[in-house]
Amino acid sequence: MAEQRVIITRNSDFFKSFIIKKEPYKLIMVKLGNTSKKELPEFFKNKFAEIIEKIKVEDMILLAKED
Repeated sequence: MAEQRVIITRNSDFFKSFIIKKEPYKLIMVKLGNTSKKELPEFFKNKFAEIIEKIKVEDMILLAKED
């Protein structure tokens, strides 16, 4: 919190902590289903600009696969 770090995670414990205690400072929750590790870099590359803009104004964002 003191360093105002943004956490990127799939772990729901961080989501629960954020809802209850407003920690971490900012949270990017990743829900991509059966996405392989090989696909992740391309997903983040394609969404990078959008992620940066959203996290500037939101404390938490959810990243999910589009159908």
